[in-house]
Amino acid sequence: MAKARDIPGLTTDLPYGEVAARVLEVRVDELMEHSVNVLDMGEIEGVHSMRVATRRLRAAIEIFWPCFPKEDEKRVLKKVKALADALGERRDRDVAIEALDAFAAAMPAPDRPGIQSLIERYGAEQRQANVELEPFVDPARLRVIHDEVLALAAAAREGIAEELEELELDRSDADPAAHDETPASGEEPVAALGGVPAGETDEEPPAVAGEEPGEAGEEPPAEAAGPGERPAAPPFEVAKEPPTSPNPPPAAAVDAPHSNGDGA
Repeated sequence: MAKARDIPGLTTDLPYGEVAARVLEVRVDELMEHSVNVLDMGEIEGVHSMRVATRRLRAAIEIFWPCFPKEDEKRVLKKVKALADALGERRDRDVAIEALDAFAAAMPAPDRPGIQSLIERYGAEQRQANVELEPFVDPARLRVIHDEVLALAAAAREGIAEELEELELDRSDADPAAHDETPASGEEPVAALGGVPAGETDEEPPAVAGEEPGEAGEEPPAEAAGPGERPAAPPFEVAKEPPTSPNPPPAAAVDAPHSNGDGA
């Protein structure tokens, strides 16, 4: 039996889908290698090695099945199982004939003819199993299996990319910084509580040094005119009307003639 090939670059740091892809690629290549001269009944180890290769490939597909599309995985696995069954039919006869040959050699001569007849019967079954195996190991049929297994490996790698994309989306949803609203160019950021743009405030500006509180809005005093200069005009003020009395005097008191004291 051929020893299983190592999987190159296989580490625990690899994603599960990448491991599945690498295992399938190596195992299907092993299957193709052991298919050479598998129908030669004079070299029975060829059938044994190919049958073991199918079992390894089948186990890999079954172990990593979550990485593959369900329908594709079932179809490929069915083909690999059918190939393994056909190889098993030939292998069972090979093993039986080999064991009987060794047993007959150890038996006394009078017992050997009976054992030989049994060997011949198994020989006929072996040849029939070899005929039935032939279509399963046809190069074109094996190439289809090879390509479909590689398609499963590619699907496993595509699944990794999808999982990474989903992981990035989950991280962005969980990161509050990703949802911060940055003001557009030219806009001033608005304070979180007051709604007042940055740089503006509803507080009065501080008084200038030297001013008394409440004097910031008053007009400065006019400067004294120098020799030969006209004094500056006082600031224009709107004339204020006198307040109207709420109780005006009666008209008779206004229109009555003044008395001169002599009764005239």
